[in-house]
Amino acid sequence: MEALGRVSASDLRSPVSRKRVLLKGALITPRVIGSLAEAGIDRVFIYQKPRISLLAIGDKLMAPGMTPAPGKSYDSSNPMLQAALGAMQIRPVFMRRLADEPKLLKRLIPFTLNQSDIVILVIKEAGRGYALVREILKKLDVKVVDLFTSPEVASLSVSKKVIFCLPYHPESVLNSFYTHVRPVIHFFMGHAKH
Repeated sequence: MEALGRVSASDLRSPVSRKRVLLKGALITPRVIGSLAEAGIDRVFIYQKPRISLLAIGDKLMAPGMTPAPGKSYDSSNPMLQAALGAMQIRPVFMRRLADEPKLLKRLIPFTLNQSDIVILVIKEAGRGYALVREILKKLDVKVVDLFTSPEVASLSVSKKVIFCLPYHPESVLNSFYTHVRPVIHFFMGHAKH
């Protein structure tokens, strides 16, 4: 059964009996919608799903399906993360594969952040773009969770934008997503703990 969201307002009460029908934070499913309608409730405020963008950064990355080129490797992180988000019924608002070009990164990272609540950045630590990306992120008013150094997410608030810097390796990307990123997405969606 598909979840449609979580109740964000205070506990819901029936307009007729004034009895509590649903608790704040409860999961909304088609069955719950039927129960709410039966209790005379026609509107429920839910937590918004966070707007999430995916960026894979590296000169040697190319899209799957392209003709193999010497010294290049296929970008597996964006398709993998897109599928993981899809399983949560979230579609990325912005998804790009970017070269380590300073002008491009200085323009697109702030643009991406403007469109998003959470940005998942996959980058090679040894790549020349890593130092530049860290420099760009220092100037922005965001919470940066750099999984190369310290995966500290304890002090998050829903009002804060978050950028995750994930190491570029298929297993690391997926493990980092489920260990660190997914709990934060759940927090933004009204789950009690992250």
